[in-house]
Amino acid sequence: MRTFIFALIVTCFCVVNFSYGQTNSQRLKKVVIEYEEFTTTTGENVTCEAFRPTFKETLHTIVLEDSELPKLNLYRRKFVATARRSMDVRAVIRFEFEHKGVEYCTDISGVFFNKKEGKFYKNKELFDVVKKKCLIDN
Repeated sequence: MRTFIFALIVTCFCVVNFSYGQTNSQRLKKVVIEYEEFTTTTGENVTCEAFRPTFKETLHTIVLEDSELPKLNLYRRKFVATARRSMDVRAVIRFEFEHKGVEYCTDISGVFFNKKEGKFYKNKELFDVVKKKCLIDN
């Protein structure tokens, strides 16, 4: 009987924990946007790898926390795969969790690239937030 009650308590805890939130290691702590002015022109396309070195003198940073995180966490789940293409990167958005981070580069057309996965994505809602934050900050 004790084993059954213990198993029931553990099951309830797991259901509640995964239904109403995320484990600590998966809880979004903050979102960091590093960006260059979207109107900046360069002689050639800037890759994800070249983004920080290219714009190191003029790079802007925005840290989003607290009230904006639920919306951003929802948008983070809405990436849709798209065809591979060249990019002229103007922003990097980093989702920071307890023990890891996920980073995407984006250009002014709203295409995102995840270097770790090597995949391209579209995400209109997230790009609208990035664009708005980058324009308002100036």
